[in-house]
Amino acid sequence: MFPLNYQKSENYCNMNTHRNVILWLFSLLLTSGTLLAQSGIEGTLVDTKGEPLISSTIRVSTTTGEFVQGAIADFDGAYVVDLKEGTYKVEASYVGYEAQSQTVEVKGNLRQKVDFTLDEALLAEVVVSTSKYEKPAAEETVTIVPIKPNLGENSNNISIDQTIEKVPGVNVVGGQANIRGGSGFSYGAGSRVALLLDGMPILTGDAGFPYWDMIPQESIGQLEIIKGAASALYGSSALNGIINARTAYPTSKPKTKVSLFGGVVQNPPKGIDADGNEFDKQWWDSSEPPNNTGISLFHSRKIGNFDLTAGGYGYREKNWRATEFTRRARVNIGTRYRFKNIEGLSAGLNAVYQYNNNGSYLLWNGIGQGAYELWSQLDTMFTKRHQLILDPYVTYTTNKSKHTWKGRYFKNDNVNNTNQSILSDFIYNEYQYQRTFDSIGLVLNAGAVSQLSYTEAELYRSEDGDSLFNATNFGIYAQVDKKFFDKLNASFGIRYEFNKMNTDSTWDVGMRYKTKDTVITKLPIIRLGLNYQLAEYTYLRASYGQGYRYPTIAERYVFTDLGFLGIEGNPNLQSETGWSAEFGVKQGVKISNWKGFIDGALFWTEYQNMMEFGLSGLPSGRFGFFTTNVESDTRISGAEITIGGQGDIGNWETGVLMGYTYINPIYKDYTDTDFSNPEELDAFQDATGSAADYNILKYRFNHTAKVDIQTEYNKSFAIGIAARYNSFMEAIDQVFIDVLPGVEEWREIQDQGSFVVDARASYQFTQQHRLSILCNNIFNREYTVRPALIESPRNFGLKYTYSIN
Repeated sequence: MFPLNYQKSENYCNMNTHRNVILWLFSLLLTSGTLLAQSGIEGTLVDTKGEPLISSTIRVSTTTGEFVQGAIADFDGAYVVDLKEGTYKVEASYVGYEAQSQTVEVKGNLRQKVDFTLDEALLAEVVVSTSKYEKPAAEETVTIVPIKPNLGENSNNISIDQTIEKVPGVNVVGGQANIRGGSGFSYGAGSRVALLLDGMPILTGDAGFPYWDMIPQESIGQLEIIKGAASALYGSSALNGIINARTAYPTSKPKTKVSLFGGVVQNPPKGIDADGNEFDKQWWDSSEPPNNTGISLFHSRKIGNFDLTAGGYGYREKNWRATEFTRRARVNIGTRYRFKNIEGLSAGLNAVYQYNNNGSYLLWNGIGQGAYELWSQLDTMFTKRHQLILDPYVTYTTNKSKHTWKGRYFKNDNVNNTNQSILSDFIYNEYQYQRTFDSIGLVLNAGAVSQLSYTEAELYRSEDGDSLFNATNFGIYAQVDKKFFDKLNASFGIRYEFNKMNTDSTWDVGMRYKTKDTVITKLPIIRLGLNYQLAEYTYLRASYGQGYRYPTIAERYVFTDLGFLGIEGNPNLQSETGWSAEFGVKQGVKISNWKGFIDGALFWTEYQNMMEFGLSGLPSGRFGFFTTNVESDTRISGAEITIGGQGDIGNWETGVLMGYTYINPIYKDYTDTDFSNPEELDAFQDATGSAADYNILKYRFNHTAKVDIQTEYNKSFAIGIAARYNSFMEAIDQVFIDVLPGVEEWREIQDQGSFVVDARASYQFTQQHRLSILCNNIFNREYTVRPALIESPRNFGLKYTYSIN
């Protein structure tokens, strides 16, 4: 009996044990579920159009204001914050939008749903170029102008240089950007304004020349222009400022836009000969006038975690200048993949390819009909150009920090008929680290940059004839932005660079350069600035920034010709340096639902060893273009006022950008010169090569004024007008007058400057279809921006746009 009873008892015990284990596991599961159901808040942040506000900020504090926790919204605008039970103040904010807050009571083990829809602020412009992170433009310490793409689309500009010329204080002279008189005329080399695409240089590796048509404007979300030295963050070529084109990202809804356009140029005004008889100036037959046609394509969409943008552009032009024509085709793609399993990680590849076939026009053949024909002493250059940009990037973002690596490969292959072909490769790498310290209101940005360029060119001379050149640049930078008392923004940046070029400076009897390495290190340069919010929409700013620019391969080693004109580099060129300072005020303005600003600035810029191309006798004994360091230090001071804004006034949606800029550009060494003394005047003109009989830098406009206004009724009918005034260019090279036909006579006739007016109108037939009519230079003025290059007579354009949003 005992064994039997024992066995029964053992089985019973085992059954109880199994039951207890099951009950324990079930209780643990229930407890785990309870533990997993953390209390807190969750929600989304969107704008008034329902678009997610990526990287917007959630700040949770107690009802007494003590900070508890924060969060950053993801790519869908979503956030989650774990909290204990209690009552909290939840504040949502995003750069350029009005902050909102809600009081929330967290109870039990549940997440409260707390969503936010944010409205744009009065001074809503958001920029990244000045500090390398998103920040309200009103709080920046320097003048920065954000430009939306519709400014160029409304006028059907074929490249972004035509768009930036609408910006007060910005001119493009001979293909080079000139901000507040910081640059003159430089033939094809050496820019003091850095042209950037998504924060990376798009200047050619050999000549530092900006190819404006390489920017895929059909895919651009915003242009940002910094006025003043920006070398602390962007290095060489940012001596006079930067122009940064930022690619657009897809929104929650797919977008497609197709535009077809064409235009025709009218005859210029008739000339009058010495006998008082009228004559035609145009070289073309009236039945076959200069004309252009083109197509622009754009599409963007989100596909799960994958973002895609794609664009294309085709353009054909028969120019009003006799030998100039263009055939252009461009495609671009932008991609971004957002890793769901690794929060905050994204990567992508952007690419642009462009083919150009064009004929050039450098200098006219005199005034009258000659103004539209190539100078008889020059040969026409026909060029075929292939260009490729590849931009890989990786970004990893957490609540407090951001790591970014981005690279660029830029290939430029120019083949022409004048033995001046160029093959250059430019390779760029940058690592950037950003850290936010919320508790002390500080943002740190630091990074390292490498730039390598390789060039093979017929027009650069070395000891062996056709040349192989390379240049290397390494830089490190850091910038700290700190906010004090919620009103004062302070910024301090510093940069150090090392630059090496593999050739330099001696001539042999064959007028070719012998080679050796040139190494330049740039001691740390700085920038600092303050911005104080005086009232709710009033901001005062002050800044100081240093800058520099290394000579390019072209400026040192070019050896070629255009007709009988020689073009020679100067192997003894020194780097130019400078600094700029500014004091400004920005005032927000609101009229009904129209939001805008008035901005005023006083500025002061000085350069040492300024490099300039000019016409003169050459070391080889020829005559032509030669690069030199200006003997005198230079100074450019002035003032500027800008008015801008966008919004509804009644049923009319109206956009405005207008302004006036005054500059006083002088040689510092000649401030005490007595120009009424013939000997002192001759000494000044011999040293500078200037035709002016007083102290003024060459190729500048002392006064410029610009306005662009567009207004649209009920999102259907729109009209717009643009006008620009450039005062007389008072100083040019004397040899332009002595050698080139018609220049002296033209300057006597056109000594009041130029005033040009454009007009446009459009009608939205349906949500998808819009037709635009454009007329540029409606008064058919004859004018030039730089000597011996006539601009377009009156021209008409027609544009059809099909869009799906």
